[in-house]
Amino acid sequence: MFQSIRSRLTVTYLILIFFVTLIINVFLLNLLEQYYLGYQKEALTRTGRLVAEFSQGYLQEGSSYMILSNLAEDFSQQIKARVIIVNNNKTVVGDSVRVEGLIGSLLDRDEIDQAWEEGVGYSIQRSAITDQWVMQVAVPVYEGGSSLGAVFISSSLDPIYEILSYISRILLYTMGMALVIVGILGAIFAKKITKPISALTAAARQIAQGNLEQKIHVIQNDEVGELTRQFNIMVSKLLEMTRRLENTIQEVSTESNKLSTIISNMLDGVFAVDADGKLILVNPAAEQTLRVQGQDYMGQKFNEIPFPKEILKCFERAWRSSEENTCEVSLDEDQYEMVISPILDDQKEFFGAVAMIKNVTAYRLLERKQRAFVADVSHELRTPLTSVNILVKNMLEYDLAREEGKDFLKDIDKEIERLTLLVTDILDLTRLDSLSCQQGLQMVEPRPLFEDVLLRMHTRAERNQQELTWDIPELAALQINPDQIKRVLINLVDNAIKYTPPGGWIRVEAEDQGEEIQVKVKDTGPGIPLEDQPRIFERFYRVDKDRSREKGGTGLGMAISYEIIMAHGGKIWVDSKPGYGSAFAFTLPKKQSIECK
Repeated sequence: MFQSIRSRLTVTYLILIFFVTLIINVFLLNLLEQYYLGYQKEALTRTGRLVAEFSQGYLQEGSSYMILSNLAEDFSQQIKARVIIVNNNKTVVGDSVRVEGLIGSLLDRDEIDQAWEEGVGYSIQRSAITDQWVMQVAVPVYEGGSSLGAVFISSSLDPIYEILSYISRILLYTMGMALVIVGILGAIFAKKITKPISALTAAARQIAQGNLEQKIHVIQNDEVGELTRQFNIMVSKLLEMTRRLENTIQEVSTESNKLSTIISNMLDGVFAVDADGKLILVNPAAEQTLRVQGQDYMGQKFNEIPFPKEILKCFERAWRSSEENTCEVSLDEDQYEMVISPILDDQKEFFGAVAMIKNVTAYRLLERKQRAFVADVSHELRTPLTSVNILVKNMLEYDLAREEGKDFLKDIDKEIERLTLLVTDILDLTRLDSLSCQQGLQMVEPRPLFEDVLLRMHTRAERNQQELTWDIPELAALQINPDQIKRVLINLVDNAIKYTPPGGWIRVEAEDQGEEIQVKVKDTGPGIPLEDQPRIFERFYRVDKDRSREKGGTGLGMAISYEIIMAHGGKIWVDSKPGYGSAFAFTLPKKQSIECK
């Protein structure tokens, strides 16, 4: 009802006039009341003094009650009030009321005591008998400085309050007429004031709906006219700012989408909290690592979210310090590195923290393998070097015969040859670690390549009294590095010859399996224990270390073969059962989609 400015202005005028006239009326009524009551008090006081003068002689002579009552009745009729005369003991000796009067009674009133002390006693109170407001005045009666008694006058105030009530009704009628006139004039004036404001409102409503092409004609030169001019200026600037804002929003949205896409597709987990420790961001990688659904806990404090305990402890330590902190935690069988960084503004005020969780299991495994590789290399190099050192010292310390010296030199040559082979294998393996799979690739037919290797290995098998056979069909040409694939086949066949006892057999088979070819090398050797098979392609790993060294192996042949096959996009594995021989197999894809190192 009062939502428009026009109605509020009109109501404001009415309320203002109402309260102003109300205050004036209350003030006037209060002023008139004080005037009439003061006048009444003065009139009653003068009358009391006259009665005191007339009754002074009678009280001094001790006249009868009749005389004093007649005196009180005469004055009572003149002033329309009750008049009572008491002696110095407060005993009523004269009363204007004959019937039910107080003659002979004790009139113990505070007004009489006040009159004897101050000269006049005065009070206004409601009569318990008549239920009317009355004014009571007491005047002392003195003779030569001694108190003879007092005159007590009680007058009803109803006539005064009737006059005041009549005046208040006149004032109320006047106030009502003023409110009606002001309401009409205020509505007219408010309509004139609010007309341009209505135009501004309509234009603002159009702007709110997205139509910024608004311009209002300036009618007046007052404050509303100035407001209209400023509104037009504001609209033009708003149009310009809107265009800029749209461009900025588009840029921010693009950057936000980029950032969101980057964070969502990060392999590392990321989550962030605000200054109150409430979760505000978590990417899918972090959800998988922390085993929570981010949307279910968004806005909750991080210590209330069922994160793994190790993560919570690490984050709380960094949170308390408000400094970048790095810690490493173990979850199940994986190792994670968590970096917590505070979010600070230009004034170094703390706004929250962001944590990045990275799975470092592979890195730690690689570090352990590197340390183990260095240790294995050191161990493998130390063995031949120790042998050479012992042989040389013996030759220097002892005077050996010619034939004994030759034997020692043969042993030294054997150890140096073994050392050279070991260093060569290590260099080859290191080169394979940084191999670019596109180097040295050629379109090669597998059958001639494999048969060339097997023909050379056949003589060695015969010397060991072993039967080497093969079944290599015609196969489609492959894009491979022929030298590397030859080495794989040599390693596998050489390994089979070493461990197959005399009288045993070795068979090599190749098969076209559609999208790839498979090569299998089977033997009748002692076989490989089941627990050793998963590690057979590790560097320097030997099932029987002493026997391997006797056979001249370096422990790197299987590792080199594994790296070559993986670089060609194939697979290599072993099937073996102790006492029943072994079968090493590898595959080579026909279509190369090799992920280069």
